[in-house]
Parts: sequence; C-alpha cells; structure tokens
Amino acid sequence: MLLRAVRLRNFLAHEYFRQRAAAFLTEDGKNQMIEELKKATGFFEDVDARLEPLTMQIIEIIGVDKHIREALEDARLAGFGDPLPGL
Repeated sequence: MLLRAVRLRNFLAHEYFRQRAAAFLTEDGKNQMIEELKKATGFFEDVDARLEPLTMQIIEIIGVDKHIREALEDARLAGFGDPLPGL
C-alpha cells in the first residue's frame, strides 16, 4: 500500500498534468480528472489512517514522543505555507 502511495504521489507530482493535457480541454475530461483526484485523496487518507498508529508506536519506542508537542507548536508557528501559485 505504501509503495502504491509513493508511485501515485510521484505520478501526480511529475506526470499527471502532462498525461491529462488533452483531457483538460474538455468538460468531460475535467470532470474525470476531478473524480480521479478525489479517489487519490481518499486513497492517501486511507494510507495515512493505517500508518498513523504504526508511526505513533515507532515514535514512542524511539522516545521522540517527548518532543511531539514542541514540534507541533513549531509547525503551527511556521504556518500553513505558501499559497498555491495562481490561486
């Protein structure tokens, strides 16, 4: 499942719009793209839900859990990040 997630992520990051360029020109194509991206989102959410408990176990075992609260606060202070270009 994790390998599938990595492959999907790489495809979305590097190939998706190149391979869907023609589809993007039609209303049907755009709708299909929206639907498959919704599926991808659901898949990533499922992978995340399955990995989170394992990740938390590993974090506790190696003792990093003591630093989680501080790291979360640092992330909160750093903010969401740059806006999507063009939006």
